[in-house]
Amino acid sequence: MLERLSLEQATLANTLARMERDGLIRRTPHPHDARSQQIWLTDRARALRDSACAAASDQNAPALTPLDAAEREQFMALTHRIIAAMRAP
Repeated sequence: MLERLSLEQATLANTLARMERDGLIRRTPHPHDARSQQIWLTDRARALRDSACAAASDQNAPALTPLDAAEREQFMALTHRIIAAMRAP
């Protein structure tokens, strides 16, 4: 998961600790791997998810307005390529 998120282990651990403290996640032991934990969103986090996604969309919409659908698709594809290049060793 760390590679997928491009995070250091300590950063993810601190973020999860804060999310747990704020009642956004709960952790349970993994049933088949004692070294691992499962992380679950709480009802509180699920209630916030839709409004957070809406806020992000509201923020992105004006920035993308000058682009037509094909240009938006191209922009996203180029952005993904740039991120992949930055992650490469």
